[in-house]
Amino acid sequence: MTRIKGQLTTADYLPIAEYNRLVRGLEKDGEYLWETYCWLSFCTACRASDVRTLRWKDILGKSTMTRIEQKTKKNRLIKFNRDVTAKFQWMFLCKPNPVYATGAVGIYTDYKNNNFIASWDKNDYRYQWSLWIQKDNGALNAVTKTGMICLKYRDYEDATSCANDWPVYRYADVLLYCAEAICRRDGKPNAEAMEYVNMVRRRAYGMNPKKAQPVDRQLSNYSDKDSFMEMLLQERGYETCFEAKRYCDLKRCGLLAEYAVKAGKISSASEVKDAAWWWPIPTDEFNYNTAMDPAKDQNPGY
Repeated sequence: MTRIKGQLTTADYLPIAEYNRLVRGLEKDGEYLWETYCWLSFCTACRASDVRTLRWKDILGKSTMTRIEQKTKKNRLIKFNRDVTAKFQWMFLCKPNPVYATGAVGIYTDYKNNNFIASWDKNDYRYQWSLWIQKDNGALNAVTKTGMICLKYRDYEDATSCANDWPVYRYADVLLYCAEAICRRDGKPNAEAMEYVNMVRRRAYGMNPKKAQPVDRQLSNYSDKDSFMEMLLQERGYETCFEAKRYCDLKRCGLLAEYAVKAGKISSASEVKDAAWWWPIPTDEFNYNTAMDPAKDQNPGY
């Protein structure tokens, strides 16, 4: 029972299923700030006045949190189980920034006209983490009405100067490169190669990466080299979105022209000239290496 202005009233509880439905409605409507507030209130059992003082650094990666309640001045120790910790991490990584929005547009894509983005599973956390539909951005709308901006390196603590490091190589790269190396060595993939791919996928869907999951790719569907490599390049594209690796991946695999045609960037593979495949040999190399002839030994296209 609760007391309101001297009167005793009764209030029924809200079933957890109904609560989850209402919170999902906030997410669907793009009310990410309210969704975050509801989850923080639910998971911490703090009053509104205390929830509003929380920062990401107070809860991310923490199993406990100590707060002095503003109303009672009591010191509370709040414990988080693994599910709650994972929920906080998911809210931070996979939601558009609920506070800051900028008017400038640097890197963007198109969720309707870019086939790679259009076919990306929206349940993949990498999609949610990397992209954000920004309908009210005038600079983006001048380019496309179905645009999405890059959110991969956003910083919730600073709206103007992102402090997040650019990921160069990480464990997911190692796993995918190892899967590719096995396929190229043997001329076809095996169970080990597919397991490395699935470890990356499981983590991308918030699942245990070391146990079989419903999102796993099946080796029987990618048993030859070509089909496996096509799937692997797609997975690398999702994993390294906005990391400037796609162009180099397609070049080293000899697929730059083919994929450029598929993407509608060019009408014919012949439009990809020799210079797109090679860097030029520097002039200094010819100046100091007399065994080289710049007219004969320069890379094609230069």
